[in-house]
Amino acid sequence: MIFIYISASLLGLFIFVLAVPIEINFSYKSTAKQKTRLQVGWLFGLLLFDLKTSPEKNKPPITKTTTKATNKTKANKSGLKPMLAILQSEGFVSRFFAMLRAFLSAAEFRDIQFRAHFGFHDPADTGQVYGLLSTGFALIHRCPRLDILIIPVFDRPILESSLQAGLRITPIKMVWAILSFAFSPVTFRALRAAMKAS
Repeated sequence: MIFIYISASLLGLFIFVLAVPIEINFSYKSTAKQKTRLQVGWLFGLLLFDLKTSPEKNKPPITKTTTKATNKTKANKSGLKPMLAILQSEGFVSRFFAMLRAFLSAAEFRDIQFRAHFGFHDPADTGQVYGLLSTGFALIHRCPRLDILIIPVFDRPILESSLQAGLRITPIKMVWAILSFAFSPVTFRALRAAMKAS
């Protein structure tokens, strides 16, 4: 009896943990010092990962060794047959896109903010491009979670932009999508076809 209680408690805790959404915040700035930041938080902020990237210094070029063309073509052909067999398997493509749709349903996009400053050497070109872009602003402003602002600069050539986006993912929905895809008869049939073709 105790074993059943412990197993049920662990299963309930596992389901609860997977039901807690993952918060993802992304920011990007394309200025003189390009910066990218990715923040991932889970379990109500108990687990927090903060990744930052900055421009790397110039590195020496990496020399690559060349191989024979015949070996490349043989390797490509040998790896292409199983892939084609998987794609040609009945129902695999539709089942794969169903999994992608489940992934998208598990993700909830929050506020997306995009800012850009642009300008060309000729102010007339800047005005023409801005006029073309402004025609689509009416459609963009209909999305409440999408905030886009593009500012033309007429006195100098410039191109700077920044992006901030938030995403919330529910892991339990993604786990169910992966398991239902991995253990479906369509996937097993595609794997058998790939093994025969290899």
